[in-house]
Amino acid sequence: MTPFLADENIPWASIRRLRSAGLDVVSVREETPGIVDSAVLARAVRDGCILLTMDKDFDRLIYLERLPTPSGVVYFRYDGSSVRDGPAHDLLQLLADPAAPILGYFVTVDRHLVPRRRLP
Repeated sequence: MTPFLADENIPWASIRRLRSAGLDVVSVREETPGIVDSAVLARAVRDGCILLTMDKDFDRLIYLERLPTPSGVVYFRYDGSSVRDGPAHDLLQLLADPAAPILGYFVTVDRHLVPRRRLP
């Protein structure tokens, strides 16, 4: 399975749950806290990771600024509700659904809709 790179804003509870589910999750917060978004994106590309983030700036970096593209992006767009375990719960649901591809896509997850766009 492709490894995941969790951006700094992915909650610890979600990272722990994903790891306990057997996923390979590297955390920016643990390894390189404070790095800029373009460096997070470059790391995901370099290490062949699917990027997990709650930061909408990655859409701009990939589609407008045309920075190098990782193998996939999952953007968790939640409202002000509690999100401690939300990203882990939603990602595990996505991974369990063979009709919901992540590789090669920018997947936006919110509580009502999961739109996908092909990555450039």
